Amino acid sequence: MKIQFILIIALVLNSISCVESTKDLPSSDLTKIEIYLPKKRIPTSIGSSIPEKDRDKVLAVSRVDSSKLLFVRMDTLNNRLIFAGPFISSESDLPEKPFVSDEEIIGYNFETNTLRLTKEGALKLYNLEPNFRLSTQFILTSDRQPILNGYFFNVLSSSWVDTYFIEYIHQVESVDLKKIETDFNLRYNSSDEYEFNVSSPNMKADSLFYNVFRHRSY
Repeated sequence: MKIQFILIIALVLNSISCVESTKDLPSSDLTKIEIYLPKKRIPTSIGSSIPEKDRDKVLAVSRVDSSKLLFVRMDTLNNRLIFAGPFISSESDLPEKPFVSDEEIIGYNFETNTLRLTKEGALKLYNLEPNFRLSTQFILTSDRQPILNGYFFNVLSSSWVDTYFIEYIHQVESVDLKKIETDFNLRYNSSDEYEFNVSSPNMKADSLFYNVFRHRSY
């Protein structure tokens, strides 16, 4: 009986020693997180298309290129234009190479809702040419599977986003890497008429996002 007890204890201790904390796992054993710019712009999933009779008026008001008018939608409830609404993406929308690689993504702070990049990754955002009306779509992925769709929103833009967005500012001149800011705010906006209803989203409630980033929280 004593020998059996010792064997049971040995088996339990062995099983405990075999369980590794994900924090102790090498990065190659964790999911690969990347940010892509879609191969082509994806139409938003909300709003209505602009009636042909109103297109000239919308072009004049919105000051967008006529080739991009296809991506401008109308919120008929509030009688306003939607320039950057939520969209649905899949792996087929991704180019071969990411805009920001896994090695350039340090982690996510769930308390401040900030994404931290390396200086090299941050520089890519600073150099991103702003699309002041439509903003620039991004797809954040886990092993090339989309987990968050949103927009890179230039803080000097006069337009607005109706979903998730990451704030950045375009720097025309060269950036001093020693002083570069590497934390970027993730925000959520649900516009009502012409006002920004910006909030800091509870990304812990998004189980897919949380499970991917909880091992890289800071």
